[in-house]
Amino acid sequence: MGKFNAILGGIFFAALLLFSSAGAQNLIPPTESQGPVPTFGGTGLFGVYYDNGSGFSSAAGSQAEASFTTSNLCFPDCLGGGFNDGTGGLQAFTNGNATNFNFFTSVEPVRLTWDSSEIVMSGYIAITTPGTYTFNLGRDDFVSFTLGGVTQQFGCCGTDVVQDTFTQPGLYAISVQFIENGGGSVLSLTGLDPNNNCILGCYDANNNLAQNDLFYSDADLSGAPAPVIGGGWAAIALLGLAALRRRRLPA
Repeated sequence: MGKFNAILGGIFFAALLLFSSAGAQNLIPPTESQGPVPTFGGTGLFGVYYDNGSGFSSAAGSQAEASFTTSNLCFPDCLGGGFNDGTGGLQAFTNGNATNFNFFTSVEPVRLTWDSSEIVMSGYIAITTPGTYTFNLGRDDFVSFTLGGVTQQFGCCGTDVVQDTFTQPGLYAISVQFIENGGGSVLSLTGLDPNNNCILGCYDANNNLAQNDLFYSDADLSGAPAPVIGGGWAAIALLGLAALRRRRLPA
């Protein structure tokens, strides 16, 4: 297990040397927009889980072992809290910020620890005001962050500031890949709009992490492909859910 983690870490750091651009300000052109902002509330990003320790990974094209929905990207929270990998698995790590868990036990039994894990969450973010948005990304261990077609990769561990400038309102593709080796875990992505209003990782007056209305699952966008993860009955259920949701979209 330790040897596998070392190999995985080496591969990830090699990629960092080639592609990392932490702290850069990226101009997101109108051509990256997926269309106008929907008039209904956000439904969350679609996520999948891989057990890297057992040889499953997105890089290898493995079948996912679980899927979920998340309306925030703060695990276990956005206040600097950490997670002990030995105290639970996917549900414990996401700490109430993820729902709709679907474990594909035909692929692998549910795992109750978090060492050597990978999650990938994707969908769209609604940009309502043109201008420069500021994102703070905290992580332990590795994160790949894609927004509007621009990918940045970050090694363990710490916090980086990423700024992206959008030239027009719209929906922009967003994806976050998180890889945990061992020990303790943190993933915290917060964001401010051009007027310094919180749009990601926001807390309400009672200091509770608020759900984001700015995330949209690709299954909820007219014409976008529905996620097909796990195969079998799970894939059929997801396709059916996507079809029902599309029927409810405004014209």
